[in-house]
Amino acid sequence: MPMRDIENRKWLAGIAMSAIANPNITDDDKYEARQMIYDLVSKSGKVTIPQFTTEPSSRKRGGKRMSETKRKPSAYNKFVKKLSKQPKYKKMNNKRRLKAIAVAWRKTPAGKKKRGK
Repeated sequence: MPMRDIENRKWLAGIAMSAIANPNITDDDKYEARQMIYDLVSKSGKVTIPQFTTEPSSRKRGGKRMSETKRKPSAYNKFVKKLSKQPKYKKMNNKRRLKAIAVAWRKTPAGKKKRGK
């Protein structure tokens, strides 16, 4: 391999490594960067430079992209949100509060309907 080609490969590997280290890069771009490093190390053919995006993903690994819409809260989620604001439940710690709200949910007609009773 000519010296110039080795320098180019090192330069491309440096770009790919900095792209992987960037916390705002998307998972698809991380995959492309890793694939590019693999190609640089294992193959002696030409390597194309991918265009990395720096837009932040909405959540960490495996999360939804920003363009997707949020799901509508279920009846239970709405019930929990409503009851969590009541003074009776505000005093409790989180685990105990959710347990008490779940018991209250099962006593409502909607909660009974979900359980098949």
